[in-house]
Amino acid sequence: ADAHGIALSAVRDALRDADVSRVHVDGRLDANMHATWQGSGQDIQLVSNAHLAGTVTSASNAGDRSDSFPLTGAAQLTYNGPKQLVTVRSAFLNAPHNHVTMQGTLGNSANVNVAATSDDLREVDLLALLFRTNTSAAKNSAAPELLGLGGTGSFKGTVSGRLMDPRLSGVIAATNLRVRGASVQFLQT
Repeated sequence: ADAHGIALSAVRDALRDADVSRVHVDGRLDANMHATWQGSGQDIQLVSNAHLAGTVTSASNAGDRSDSFPLTGAAQLTYNGPKQLVTVRSAFLNAPHNHVTMQGTLGNSANVNVAATSDDLREVDLLALLFRTNTSAAKNSAAPELLGLGGTGSFKGTVSGRLMDPRLSGVIAATNLRVRGASVQFLQT
Protein backbone atom coordinates (compact mmCIF):
# COMPACT_ATOMS: atom_id res chain seq x y z
CA ALA A 1 0.00 0.00 0.00
CA ASP A 2 1.22 3.49 -0.81
CA ALA A 3 0.18 6.84 0.63
CA HIS A 4 1.53 9.94 -1.08
CA GLY A 5 1.13 13.61 -0.35
CA ILE A 6 -0.45 13.35 3.09
CA ALA A 7 -0.60 16.96 4.25
CA LEU A 8 1.25 17.52 7.52
CA SER A 9 -1.39 20.16 8.32
CA ALA A 10 -3.99 17.35 8.24
CA VAL A 11 -1.91 15.40 10.76
CA ARG A 12 -1.74 18.54 12.90
CA ASP A 13 -5.53 18.93 12.65
CA ALA A 14 -5.98 15.30 13.71
CA LEU A 15 -4.15 16.23 16.94
CA ARG A 16 -6.66 18.98 17.69
CA ASP A 17 -6.92 17.88 21.35
CA ALA A 18 -3.37 19.15 21.78
CA ASP A 19 -2.72 22.89 21.73
CA VAL A 20 -0.36 23.13 18.78
CA SER A 21 -1.63 26.53 17.67
CA ARG A 22 1.69 28.21 18.55
CA VAL A 23 3.58 26.23 15.92
CA HIS A 24 2.57 25.74 12.29
CA VAL A 25 3.73 22.65 10.41
CA ASP A 26 3.16 22.42 6.67
CA GLY A 27 4.45 19.93 4.13
CA ARG A 28 3.82 16.37 3.06
CA LEU A 29 4.34 12.77 4.10
CA ASP A 30 4.88 9.94 1.61
CA ALA A 31 4.90 6.31 2.73
CA ASN A 32 4.60 2.76 1.48
CA MET A 33 4.04 -0.52 3.23
CA HIS A 34 4.37 -4.13 2.13
CA ALA A 35 2.87 -6.96 4.18
CA THR A 36 3.17 -10.73 3.90
CA TRP A 37 1.80 -13.52 6.06
CA GLN A 38 0.88 -17.18 6.08
CA GLY A 39 -2.05 -18.45 8.05
CA SER A 40 -3.04 -16.18 10.91
CA GLY A 41 -2.29 -12.48 11.15
CA GLN A 42 0.15 -13.26 13.95
CA ASP A 43 2.65 -14.37 11.28
CA ILE A 44 2.61 -10.97 9.57
CA GLN A 45 5.81 -9.40 8.29
CA LEU A 46 5.67 -5.67 7.43
CA VAL A 47 8.15 -3.37 5.72
CA SER A 48 7.39 0.35 5.65
CA ASN A 49 9.26 3.36 4.31
CA ALA A 50 8.25 6.93 5.07
CA HIS A 51 9.59 10.32 3.97
CA LEU A 52 8.51 13.74 5.15
CA ALA A 53 9.32 17.23 3.94
CA GLY A 54 7.87 20.35 5.46
CA THR A 55 8.27 23.69 7.14
CA VAL A 56 7.96 24.58 10.82
CA THR A 57 6.97 28.15 11.71
CA SER A 58 6.34 29.86 15.04
CA ALA A 59 2.78 31.20 14.97
CA SER A 60 3.74 34.12 17.17
CA ASN A 61 6.26 35.27 14.57
CA ALA A 62 4.58 34.01 11.38
CA GLY A 63 6.01 36.94 9.41
CA ASP A 64 9.53 36.49 10.81
CA ARG A 65 11.45 34.06 8.60
CA SER A 66 14.10 33.54 11.31
CA ASP A 67 11.50 31.43 13.18
CA SER A 68 10.74 29.32 10.10
CA PHE A 69 12.81 26.42 8.85
CA PRO A 70 12.55 23.33 6.64
CA LEU A 71 12.20 19.90 8.20
CA THR A 72 12.93 16.60 6.44
CA GLY A 73 12.92 13.05 7.66
CA ALA A 74 12.76 9.42 6.68
CA ALA A 75 12.48 6.02 8.31
CA GLN A 76 12.42 2.39 7.35
CA LEU A 77 10.50 0.18 9.76
CA THR A 78 10.02 -3.57 9.71
CA TYR A 79 7.68 -5.59 11.91
CA ASN A 80 8.15 -9.28 12.63
CA GLY A 81 4.82 -10.59 13.93
CA PRO A 82 6.02 -13.93 15.33
CA LYS A 83 8.75 -12.18 17.33
CA GLN A 84 6.61 -9.06 17.97
CA LEU A 85 9.66 -7.00 17.03
CA VAL A 86 9.87 -3.61 15.31
CA THR A 87 13.21 -2.75 13.72
CA VAL A 88 14.01 0.90 12.98
CA ARG A 89 16.60 1.42 10.26
CA SER A 90 18.00 4.63 8.91
CA ALA A 91 15.54 6.91 10.69
CA PHE A 92 16.46 10.58 10.66
CA LEU A 93 15.01 14.02 11.16
CA ASN A 94 16.87 17.05 9.79
CA ALA A 95 16.45 20.79 10.15
CA PRO A 96 19.05 23.35 9.07
CA HIS A 97 20.74 23.35 12.50
CA ASN A 98 19.67 19.98 13.90
CA HIS A 99 20.14 16.34 13.00
CA VAL A 100 18.64 13.30 14.77
CA THR A 101 19.22 9.64 13.87
CA MET A 102 17.70 6.49 15.34
CA GLN A 103 18.37 2.84 14.72
CA GLY A 104 17.54 -0.29 16.66
CA THR A 105 14.80 -2.63 17.81
CA LEU A 106 11.62 -2.39 19.85
CA GLY A 107 9.91 -5.47 21.25
CA ASN A 108 9.62 -7.00 24.70
CA SER A 109 12.67 -4.84 25.33
CA ALA A 110 14.04 -1.82 23.50
CA ASN A 111 17.52 -1.25 22.18
CA VAL A 112 17.45 1.91 20.06
CA ASN A 113 20.53 4.04 19.46
CA VAL A 114 19.82 7.76 19.26
CA ALA A 115 22.20 10.54 18.21
CA ALA A 116 21.28 14.21 18.02
CA THR A 117 23.31 17.32 17.29
CA SER A 118 22.28 20.96 17.26
CA ASP A 119 24.28 24.03 16.42
CA ASP A 120 21.26 26.23 17.27
CA LEU A 121 19.01 25.07 20.11
CA ARG A 122 16.38 27.69 19.16
CA GLU A 123 15.14 25.20 16.54
CA VAL A 124 14.91 22.49 19.20
CA ASP A 125 12.87 24.89 21.35
CA LEU A 126 10.34 25.38 18.55
CA LEU A 127 10.17 21.66 17.76
CA ALA A 128 9.70 20.80 21.44
CA LEU A 129 6.74 23.17 21.57
CA LEU A 130 4.99 20.84 19.10
CA PHE A 131 4.99 18.09 21.71
CA ARG A 132 4.25 20.14 24.82
CA THR A 133 0.59 20.73 25.53
CA ASN A 134 -1.50 22.20 28.27
CA THR A 135 -4.20 19.51 28.02
CA SER A 136 -3.23 18.03 31.39
CA ALA A 137 -3.26 21.43 33.07
CA ALA A 138 -6.31 23.39 34.10
CA LYS A 139 -8.32 24.73 31.18
CA ASN A 140 -7.70 28.32 32.25
CA SER A 141 -3.92 27.94 32.40
CA ALA A 142 -1.63 29.57 29.88
CA ALA A 143 -0.63 27.71 26.74
CA PRO A 144 2.89 26.26 26.60
CA GLU A 145 5.58 28.76 25.67
CA LEU A 146 9.08 28.60 24.28
CA LEU A 147 11.80 27.84 26.85
CA GLY A 148 14.16 30.45 25.45
CA LEU A 149 16.71 27.79 24.51
CA GLY A 150 19.96 28.84 22.89
CA GLY A 151 23.46 27.55 22.29
CA THR A 152 24.68 24.26 20.85
CA GLY A 153 24.21 20.74 22.08
CA SER A 154 24.41 17.04 21.41
CA PHE A 155 23.04 13.77 22.74
CA LYS A 156 24.27 10.26 22.09
CA GLY A 157 22.60 7.41 23.87
CA THR A 158 20.26 4.47 23.96
CA VAL A 159 16.61 3.81 24.71
CA SER A 160 16.51 0.40 26.41
CA GLY A 161 14.33 -1.70 28.67
CA ARG A 162 10.72 -2.75 28.48
CA LEU A 163 8.47 -0.75 26.18
CA MET A 164 6.14 0.08 29.05
CA ASP A 165 9.08 1.23 31.18
CA PRO A 166 11.81 2.49 28.81
CA ARG A 167 15.11 3.87 30.05
CA LEU A 168 17.06 6.60 28.33
CA SER A 169 20.79 6.69 28.96
CA GLY A 170 23.55 8.60 27.28
CA VAL A 171 25.66 11.72 27.25
CA ILE A 172 24.30 15.24 26.86
CA ALA A 173 26.71 18.07 26.12
CA ALA A 174 25.92 21.75 25.58
CA THR A 175 27.95 24.89 25.00
CA ASN A 176 26.72 28.43 25.70
CA LEU A 177 23.43 26.91 26.88
CA ARG A 178 20.62 29.37 27.56
CA VAL A 179 17.27 28.49 29.16
CA ARG A 180 14.76 31.20 30.10
CA GLY A 181 17.46 33.83 30.48
CA ALA A 182 19.87 31.73 32.53
CA SER A 183 23.10 30.65 30.87
CA VAL A 184 25.81 28.05 31.36
CA GLN A 185 29.04 28.11 29.36
CA PHE A 186 29.50 24.32 29.28
CA LEU A 187 27.37 21.39 30.45
CA GLN A 188 28.00 17.65 30.16
CA THR A 189 26.24 14.79 31.87
